[in-house]
Amino acid sequence: MQDISAIFRYISTHFKDLSREGVRKALILWYALRSDSTPLWAKSVILAALLYLITPLDVIPDFLPFGFSDDLAVLVAAALQIAACIDPSCVSEADRQTRAWFGN
Repeated sequence: MQDISAIFRYISTHFKDLSREGVRKALILWYALRSDSTPLWAKSVILAALLYLITPLDVIPDFLPFGFSDDLAVLVAAALQIAACIDPSCVSEADRQTRAWFGN
């Protein structure tokens, strides 16, 4: 899998309008995807959400105002669907990385 820094560079280049919370949700999903404790069915939900995030084809094109709202909705829906499967260490690591990138 790619290094997390490479993914952040991609996000910061292509998805500048994503809010801090959107990036945090993406990171939680990323760390949960990489966790051995996450069940396979949950990993498939995560993978689908992250692929939707980076795919140029969207329900709402990203170049339009509020174009990233569908991306954020998919991330939130995926996180809610698998919330019980997310190890607390994934959330802690995502919070730590979000603070490192965005500050407190």
